[in-house]
Amino acid sequence: RGSSEFLAQVGDETNFRNQARADVAAAGKIDPFDVRVLGLRAGSVWVDMSIRGDARRGSLGVIHDLQRQIKDPSSTLKQGIVTRFATDILIGSPSHAVPLLPYHPPLPPPPLAD
Repeated sequence: RGSSEFLAQVGDETNFRNQARADVAAAGKIDPFDVRVLGLRAGSVWVDMSIRGDARRGSLGVIHDLQRQIKDPSSTLKQGIVTRFATDILIGSPSHAVPLLPYHPPLPPPPLAD
Protein backbone atom coordinates (compact mmCIF):
# COMPACT_ATOMS: atom_id res chain seq x y z
CA ARG A 1 0.00 0.00 0.00
CA GLY A 2 1.08 3.52 -0.66
CA SER A 3 1.77 5.81 2.27
CA SER A 4 -1.23 8.03 1.45
CA GLU A 5 -3.58 5.01 1.50
CA PHE A 6 -2.04 3.83 4.77
CA LEU A 7 -2.44 7.27 6.38
CA ALA A 8 -6.04 7.42 5.16
CA GLN A 9 -6.71 4.32 7.30
CA VAL A 10 -5.13 5.67 10.49
CA GLY A 11 -5.78 9.40 10.04
CA ASP A 12 -3.28 11.44 12.01
CA GLU A 13 -0.45 9.02 12.79
CA THR A 14 0.59 10.69 16.05
CA ASN A 15 -2.96 10.65 17.40
CA PHE A 16 -3.41 7.04 16.27
CA ARG A 17 -0.21 5.98 18.06
CA ASN A 18 -1.19 7.84 21.24
CA GLN A 19 -4.70 6.39 21.24
CA ALA A 20 -3.46 2.83 20.63
CA ARG A 21 -1.06 3.28 23.55
CA ALA A 22 -3.80 4.67 25.81
CA ASP A 23 -6.24 1.88 24.85
CA VAL A 24 -3.69 -0.87 25.57
CA ALA A 25 -2.59 0.72 28.85
CA ALA A 26 -6.21 1.01 30.04
CA ALA A 27 -7.00 -2.58 29.04
CA GLY A 28 -3.80 -3.92 30.60
CA LYS A 29 -4.27 -1.80 33.73
CA ILE A 30 -0.72 -0.48 33.38
CA ASP A 31 0.79 2.97 33.17
CA PRO A 32 0.77 4.39 29.62
CA PHE A 33 4.52 4.97 30.03
CA ASP A 34 4.88 1.17 30.11
CA VAL A 35 3.49 0.90 26.58
CA ARG A 36 5.63 1.99 23.64
CA VAL A 37 4.42 2.05 20.06
CA LEU A 38 7.47 0.95 18.11
CA GLY A 39 5.98 1.30 14.66
CA LEU A 40 3.02 0.96 12.34
CA ARG A 41 2.91 -1.30 9.30
CA ALA A 42 0.45 -1.52 6.44
CA GLY A 43 -1.46 -4.68 5.65
CA SER A 44 -4.59 -3.53 7.37
CA VAL A 45 -2.59 -1.73 10.07
CA TRP A 46 -0.19 -3.55 12.37
CA VAL A 47 0.88 -1.79 15.54
CA ASP A 48 4.21 -3.00 16.90
CA MET A 49 4.42 -2.41 20.65
CA SER A 50 6.63 -3.04 23.60
CA ILE A 51 4.84 -3.64 26.89
CA ARG A 52 6.44 -3.62 30.31
CA GLY A 53 4.65 -5.38 33.13
CA ASP A 54 4.11 -3.99 36.59
CA ALA A 55 4.83 -5.22 40.13
CA ARG A 56 1.94 -7.73 39.94
CA ARG A 57 2.55 -9.16 36.48
CA GLY A 58 5.41 -9.37 34.07
CA SER A 59 5.10 -8.36 30.42
CA LEU A 60 3.80 -11.77 29.37
CA GLY A 61 1.14 -11.66 32.10
CA VAL A 62 -0.15 -8.35 30.73
CA ILE A 63 -0.04 -9.65 27.16
CA HIS A 64 -1.87 -12.86 28.05
CA ASP A 65 -4.58 -10.75 29.70
CA LEU A 66 -4.85 -8.67 26.50
CA GLN A 67 -5.06 -11.87 24.44
CA ARG A 68 -8.01 -13.00 26.57
CA GLN A 69 -9.67 -9.60 26.13
CA ILE A 70 -9.37 -9.66 22.32
CA LYS A 71 -11.96 -12.48 22.31
CA ASP A 72 -14.42 -10.64 24.60
CA PRO A 73 -16.49 -7.91 22.87
CA SER A 74 -17.33 -6.37 26.26
CA SER A 75 -13.70 -6.14 27.42
CA THR A 76 -11.86 -2.86 27.97
CA LEU A 77 -9.58 -3.68 25.03
CA LYS A 78 -12.48 -4.27 22.62
CA GLN A 79 -14.18 -1.07 23.85
CA GLY A 80 -11.10 1.06 23.09
CA ILE A 81 -11.23 3.75 20.43
CA VAL A 82 -8.53 2.09 18.30
CA THR A 83 -8.30 -1.37 19.80
CA ARG A 84 -11.99 -2.15 19.28
CA PHE A 85 -10.98 -2.92 15.68
CA ALA A 86 -8.08 -5.18 16.69
CA THR A 87 -8.48 -8.78 15.61
CA ASP A 88 -5.45 -10.49 17.17
CA ILE A 89 -2.49 -10.03 19.45
CA LEU A 90 0.66 -11.88 18.52
CA ILE A 91 3.82 -12.11 20.58
CA GLY A 92 7.03 -11.41 18.74
CA SER A 93 10.38 -12.02 20.36
CA PRO A 94 9.66 -13.41 23.85
CA SER A 95 12.64 -11.51 25.23
CA HIS A 96 11.00 -8.26 24.13
CA ALA A 97 7.34 -9.28 24.52
CA VAL A 98 6.18 -7.39 21.45
CA PRO A 99 2.51 -7.85 20.58
CA LEU A 100 1.23 -6.98 17.15
CA LEU A 101 -2.26 -5.53 16.90
CA PRO A 102 -3.79 -5.82 13.45
CA TYR A 103 -6.24 -2.95 13.04
CA HIS A 104 -9.11 -3.34 10.59
CA PRO A 105 -11.08 -0.09 10.38
CA PRO A 106 -14.74 -0.38 9.46
CA LEU A 107 -15.62 -0.23 5.79
CA PRO A 108 -17.25 2.98 4.58
CA PRO A 109 -21.02 2.77 4.11
CA PRO A 110 -22.23 1.83 0.62
CA PRO A 111 -23.32 4.72 -1.59
CA LEU A 112 -26.96 5.67 -1.36
CA ALA A 113 -29.15 4.64 -4.26
CA ASP A 114 -30.80 7.43 -6.23
